[in-house]
Amino acid sequence: MNLAWTASTDNVGVTGYKVYRNGTLLASTAGTSYSDTTTVAGTTYGYTVYAYDAAGNVSPASNTATVTTPSQDDTQPPTTPAGVTATAASASQVNVGWNASTDNVGVAGYTVYRNGAAIATTGPTSTAYSDATVAASTTYTYTVDAFDAAGNHSAQSAGASVTTPSSNLQTITLNPVADSYIDSSNPTAMHGTSTQLRIDGSPLVYSYLKFDLSSVPGPITGLTLKVYATSSGSTGYSVRGVADNTWTESAINWNNAPPIGSADAGQSGGFTSNTLTSVNVSSLINGNGLLSMAMIESNTTAVAFSSREGSVPPQLVVTYQG
Repeated sequence: MNLAWTASTDNVGVTGYKVYRNGTLLASTAGTSYSDTTTVAGTTYGYTVYAYDAAGNVSPASNTATVTTPSQDDTQPPTTPAGVTATAASASQVNVGWNASTDNVGVAGYTVYRNGAAIATTGPTSTAYSDATVAASTTYTYTVDAFDAAGNHSAQSAGASVTTPSSNLQTITLNPVADSYIDSSNPTAMHGTSTQLRIDGSPLVYSYLKFDLSSVPGPITGLTLKVYATSSGSTGYSVRGVADNTWTESAINWNNAPPIGSADAGQSGGFTSNTLTSVNVSSLINGNGLLSMAMIESNTTAVAFSSREGSVPPQLVVTYQG
């Protein structure tokens, strides 16, 4: 049985470690590992470690590591992993997942294969692996097997194939298809034709923007909102998602506005007047369709921006895989 632990520290210096098995001293060692060659097959053991110094001071016990040795006659392999999936997270990463296997004694881990060659092993409770060694625009097939402590390996799973996207990133800049602001002090007023967007913390004033991303010709990897401020904002503003895209700038007001998400997608930081502000809102990526968002102000100072009817319309800079 192979044991290992992280080194301890001491005000003078650690002299060594005492290894206990099931509460009984087994050995002392100066290193941070120990091999117990006196175990019996099919038996459960609990190991703890204490550090000590030259003065005889002994640390509290470590956590207990519990392990069961395999039976000597264990020749039965685990079941073959099922449900293997491979998903390209980016041009340089593939995420592999599978369902847990079972074994007559216990699964000790899994081996991940790419195009027939083993590339990694995982622990007994891990049913996922991220392969960060892939190349762009390349097709890979992943299989997984399970193994136990006796060294029995299952058959490899059915293969899951995936093609990584191109690493060629492109950008496109979109203007909103609708924008407006809503004012809690005038809840029925509609401002869709205004040349301004406004935000305020008292009374509450929020700005809504809607973009149509259907013209983006590839998978979207990044979003940056740019809005031209016509007045200064010392604390900046936050952008949050709006899940409901059915609102229109000709009808939206405080009373009928769709709810705004509770989490910030990004913040602008402070800015001066006549500045093109910028906020990374990549967390709002949800595909190549309609996307709504809202600008909110936590300060009590009103801030104005140019709307799509104004001289400098808002922009959404979209990064995508070309």
